[in-house]
Amino acid sequence: MNTTTTPPPPGTGEPTAATTPADSSPPDSAPPTGPVYLVAGADLMALFDTRDTADIMLVTMVGANLDPVTACLYAARWDEVRAGLLADAAGVTITDTRPGRAGGTR
Repeated sequence: MNTTTTPPPPGTGEPTAATTPADSSPPDSAPPTGPVYLVAGADLMALFDTRDTADIMLVTMVGANLDPVTACLYAARWDEVRAGLLADAAGVTITDTRPGRAGGTR
């Protein structure tokens, strides 16, 4: 007697790498690295993770007849710089626009 085995229908067998969904949870948060871009004008300071988005804010501030200033710094220094800004300029709004920054506005 000759027996043949047929594979089970899709989705009914043991889970495999092909049938198990990938983990969609975010990776462990590592300290930020690389450059960040600060644009400041009037009573607003905004931090961006790309130069292009910082340039958009710069153009917007120039269009509003502000005299904005820009700075590029390392993300690892941002917490130190932010603390100094909060201590020295109490009336300034600081917005961190980088992804994953909950409650980015001061």
